[in-house]
Amino acid sequence: MFEYLKRAKSEQGSHFLFSHRLASGEVRPVEVYSGPVTSHGKTFLHSIVHDISLRHRALEALRLSEERYRLVVENASDIVFVAQDGFVKFPNPRATALTGFTADELMSVPFPTFIHPEDREMVVDRHRRRLAGQDVPARYPFRLLTKSGDFLWMDICSVLITWEGRPATLNFLRDVTLQKELQTQLLHAQKMEAIGTLAGGIAHDFNNLLQAITGFAALALIALPEGDDRVRSNVRNIVKAADRATALVRRLLAFSRQDGASPQRILDLNIEVGHTIEILERTIPKMIRVETHLARDLRPILADPIQIEQVIMNLATNARDAMPDGGCMHIQTENRMVSDDDARRPAGGASGPCVILRVTDSGVGMDAGTMAKMFDPFFTTKDVGAGTGLGLSTIYGIVLGHGGWIHCESEPGRGACFEIVFPAAVESLGSSSEEPLPDPAPSRGSGTILVVDDEQMIRGLEKTIFEANGYAVVLAESGEKALEHLRLKTGRFDLVILDLGMPGMGGRKCLEELRRLDPRVKILVASGYFEHVHAPDLLDAGACGFIAKPYDAQDLLGRVKAIIGTMPGAH
Repeated sequence: MFEYLKRAKSEQGSHFLFSHRLASGEVRPVEVYSGPVTSHGKTFLHSIVHDISLRHRALEALRLSEERYRLVVENASDIVFVAQDGFVKFPNPRATALTGFTADELMSVPFPTFIHPEDREMVVDRHRRRLAGQDVPARYPFRLLTKSGDFLWMDICSVLITWEGRPATLNFLRDVTLQKELQTQLLHAQKMEAIGTLAGGIAHDFNNLLQAITGFAALALIALPEGDDRVRSNVRNIVKAADRATALVRRLLAFSRQDGASPQRILDLNIEVGHTIEILERTIPKMIRVETHLARDLRPILADPIQIEQVIMNLATNARDAMPDGGCMHIQTENRMVSDDDARRPAGGASGPCVILRVTDSGVGMDAGTMAKMFDPFFTTKDVGAGTGLGLSTIYGIVLGHGGWIHCESEPGRGACFEIVFPAAVESLGSSSEEPLPDPAPSRGSGTILVVDDEQMIRGLEKTIFEANGYAVVLAESGEKALEHLRLKTGRFDLVILDLGMPGMGGRKCLEELRRLDPRVKILVASGYFEHVHAPDLLDAGACGFIAKPYDAQDLLGRVKAIIGTMPGAH
């Protein structure tokens, strides 16, 4: 039984397609050619029947295969396309979804148009070399431009194929923008940590030098006669220069998040902004207008007030410098519930109840290259000598040290907006107390002090200060020498002033051994390493206090008097 399917007619005859059902019930497609044939003066109808089952099955298999590949390509999460003759061919729907261009737009212009200008030459060169059969990387990252003007980081996998008889490449592009951003954050954090460690080490040695400079300069001022104004002025200038160097070291330590000398307490950020505004109004040019918008019922934060003031002042100074011809600076605070999914939030950044400090200016703005480096220490766009390049890097260190994060938006000619996010404090305002300040001008004391420091100038300075104020002094240049003095001395030391950063056994081990030999010994730790300030094991090991180098002589004497003066039987 035949079922008529199709007919094609020509002058030579006709082609018919039939569906032939066999006795077994199987259906097979057959092709019949029928046409006139003349033989011996007579015309006959001649027909030829072909079983085309195999060809039919092959065509159907091809159709199904093409359908499967079409489904895979059209539903792929990666961009898939063929590149030939410098154009994109057959882009899949993912290509239009990610770039924002239509398929016709993608195929109508040369494909290098859609590549970031900085990556264009590299991508085109590798494409040409691949077509020429050269060995080039099959996978590499580049930036793809979108219709909105943004760019996406793509990881391309490209293979050489033959398309319609000519060389082409089959390309698979995966969006790795998020991974790139996370990688950039990680590298930046690692770089900052490494530089911070370096800064902390430099600051320790620098603090020892500054301690000697400021200390001996102060002693020189005391010894100079009142009438020698010229020499006294020179010495005061030495002290001022040392104070500026001390401030620079503090900024380095704040950047490296090692300056913990000031304790954190519950703060109202609005009050800190108000204090800073009072200073700004006296220091910034009159052609710059300062506006504030401070939220009512602002949540408190747990912070160091000195460092928070430094953050606000540095942001304001940065905004001022960005507006040399005048403009508007806007300082704003607000409460915000930050979601873990906030696209601006870096990995590990604070979320949940937060307090926002926003400083906006109408200045010159920054391009992408400047923004990528703005938190790097010593990077500055100012003229030589006009800036240290530590302002924004210091802010970065302080904010991260408080568990917060920074987001910045800026464009050339359109100003900049810095948004600082601090985690809100669990405690309420007024629940913390400040430490009492030491007596600024202590009276002369008495007792025996063991000074342990590997720097000869520091030992000499402290000996001079203490002996001038009634104390007996024993010097030790190492932890081992300090233990030897303690073993040999028949009486007791009223106080040990111990440096932590020493060669040999080191200050921490020395502290433990001193306490083991004499559990009653009082130890005041002195160090230029600020990470020691809040180290709980110092108090656990028996230290009774900490003083950071470089210190003021009166501050040192006040602390010593407070410790020795409370001891029964001090002599």
